[in-house]
Amino acid sequence: MGGLLLGGGIGTMHYTGMAAMQMAPLLRYDPTLFLLSILFAIVFATLALWVRFSAKNIPWLQFRERSLNLICAIIMGLAISGMHYIGMLSARFVATPEYYQLLETQANESEFMAAAVAVITIVLTFLVQGIYLLLKYRDISLAAKASENRIKTIMDTTVDGIITTNDKGIIINSNLATSTISGWNREELLGKSIFQLLPNNIEKFNADNFLATIKSTSQGIEEETIITHKNGNSIPVRVAIGHSHIVSEDYFVAFISDISKRINIENTLKESEFKFRSLVKNIPGVAYRCINSPEWPMLFISDATEALTGYPASDFLVPNPKRNFSDLYHPEEKEYLCSFASKDSKYTIEYRIIHRDGSIRWVLENGHYIYDDNGKIKWIDGFIMDITERKFIEQEYLTAKNRAEAAAAARSEFLANMSHEIRTPMNAILGFSEVLATTPLDEKQSSYLHSINSSSKSLLHLLNDILDSAKLDKGKMELEYSTFSLHQEVDVVVSTLWLQAQKKGIQLDLKLGEHLKPYYRGAPDRIRQVLTNIIGNAIKFTEHGSVSICIDTIHQTDHLLFSVSDTGIGIAAERLNTIFESFTQADTSMTRKFGGTGLGTTISKQLVELMGGKYGLKAP
Repeated sequence: MGGLLLGGGIGTMHYTGMAAMQMAPLLRYDPTLFLLSILFAIVFATLALWVRFSAKNIPWLQFRERSLNLICAIIMGLAISGMHYIGMLSARFVATPEYYQLLETQANESEFMAAAVAVITIVLTFLVQGIYLLLKYRDISLAAKASENRIKTIMDTTVDGIITTNDKGIIINSNLATSTISGWNREELLGKSIFQLLPNNIEKFNADNFLATIKSTSQGIEEETIITHKNGNSIPVRVAIGHSHIVSEDYFVAFISDISKRINIENTLKESEFKFRSLVKNIPGVAYRCINSPEWPMLFISDATEALTGYPASDFLVPNPKRNFSDLYHPEEKEYLCSFASKDSKYTIEYRIIHRDGSIRWVLENGHYIYDDNGKIKWIDGFIMDITERKFIEQEYLTAKNRAEAAAAARSEFLANMSHEIRTPMNAILGFSEVLATTPLDEKQSSYLHSINSSSKSLLHLLNDILDSAKLDKGKMELEYSTFSLHQEVDVVVSTLWLQAQKKGIQLDLKLGEHLKPYYRGAPDRIRQVLTNIIGNAIKFTEHGSVSICIDTIHQTDHLLFSVSDTGIGIAAERLNTIFESFTQADTSMTRKFGGTGLGTTISKQLVELMGGKYGLKAP
């Protein structure tokens, strides 16, 4: 039996037994393989550290924390195993008879070797630990630097100014926004008191109670105030200052926000609101916005409602209205108005309300529905105007109109009745005068009889005109349509008036267009009446010269154009608009000189328009 003793893998191996022969083995090492085993251990240990702390920064080598630890353990196991087996490979055994003589000499060598291995192991241990600490420090430094850069970037990109001070109010740090707001750059601010920026006239910002004021509240302080820019301008800002205690030191962080734009917007809104309220106040009516419900709760109603209803605007406003506008509706119209709904987005409605003093007011309401994104009515914007006075005027006008129409109807009825009553005796006078003209009469009697007959015919013509005018005014004139020859009807009129023109020495010219048809359908008796009236007036008011009649088609259509021109006295331009009024002539002296009532042109115009035509007059 025997035993084997190994000392740390390096040392002397003794073999003892019961054998008669005794050996003295000696352990020798190959320096190259021994150094290679150490180098192998260093390389794999370094690789394990790199995998643990640096491989995670490589995108394609991303592992979980547990996986990294496992890989590092495997690499370290390989390092230890490789170092061990390479070390064993470098060892060899040598046996000599002089074992005991060499033992003392080799003991010194073994002790040296053991000490060297111990030193190298300790050095490697510290080296690996140092490398680990350096890598750890580098990672911590990089993380701290990255965190610092992130914080600095956040501070420099924020729109609010951020100032950090010590417990004395001395600025130890600031961001770019602070320089933008105050005009002072970062280097100029460092080491200065924050009170050079903040106003000293505000008690909470005074240096004496600065620390105590901020420390007294966990929320810090906040104030809107004015700071002075480097160029001397005043800048409105919001200042918020908080307190932080770090490692037995007090730090204060001030956040400064430039509120110039907000102040300008607020001022603009205030100005706009003032203009709006001023405009609404001066509108002669009530502007409102209400909810679309039967009670019409008011979200907004202008102050003019007090003048209209007798109640102040605040009485109608939600959420706690004293009364609804629907309470003022007239009882006869309340049911209809409460159920009123327009099919269009806009509506106009007139109704009555009861004033606070008990009087009834007529109002005109114009409303406009406002829809939300879903197409439902969100509210109603509208305007209510007092039209009581207008309604009173309309009522008076309607009464006057009814009276005028009644008077005109009575006049027309009277004229028609009188025309019929007078026509009967006039026909008798004409008939008997014509019969009497056939009896033997002397020259004087014949002259008297001719005057009676002529006057009777004029009076009968006047009566016919009055009767026609009354019928036209009442809309009871009926046209009798038939097919007629235009040439024949015009020839009858011209032949009848030709003798009258010859007696005055006036030339009567007639021109018919080439495109006229032989027959037309219309009211020939009324056409004759109009032509007789127009041509007769032309002859009557022409002392010398000519009267021309021209009849032709309009652009080769079925419409006819009748033109009558003369060389008479004419009509003044300022009288053209009144020439077609009943019982009106161009000049009052004409009635005395030429006779007539002025009904001829009025009746002619009405007849032409009744037949679908147009009647006009043009003076040279």
